[in-house]
Amino acid sequence: MPTRKIALEVRDLYYEYPDGTVGVDGVSLRVFEGERVALLGPNGAGKSTLLLLMDGLLTPQRGYVEVYGERMNRRNASRLRRNMAIVLQDSDDQLFCPTAEEDITFGPTQLGLSAEEVSNRVEWVSQLLDVKGLLGRPPFRLSVGEKRKIALATPSP
Repeated sequence: MPTRKIALEVRDLYYEYPDGTVGVDGVSLRVFEGERVALLGPNGAGKSTLLLLMDGLLTPQRGYVEVYGERMNRRNASRLRRNMAIVLQDSDDQLFCPTAEEDITFGPTQLGLSAEEVSNRVEWVSQLLDVKGLLGRPPFRLSVGEKRKIALATPSP
């Protein structure tokens, strides 16, 4: 039986906001390569905080995040987050460009990729998510499901 590779490991994460609100307390999980995971819970449960910690946009006060066995820190977070995509509950909070294609190209452009590489990534992800026909449309002209697909196609810089 082949060994499954751990893509993401979160161990004993703790984060408290400056106002004293505890965002997450003791969260641990493993996501294996090829696995799809949904994070569900009521408002205020810490879902967004956990995602921001996993994406390296917040730094845990306890615990750690590893991406493919490499522990995330301030120096490598932008490189490691290239392997991730986050879709917020309200995709309107994520999409801000005049067209879906511009939203998809924003992250790779901010990463300093060449125009050719950005174009290749847009082509690849638009085929993967079956959104090629949406690329020229403004986000406000997309359905909720279409917006989520476009948001999934937009990596963090």
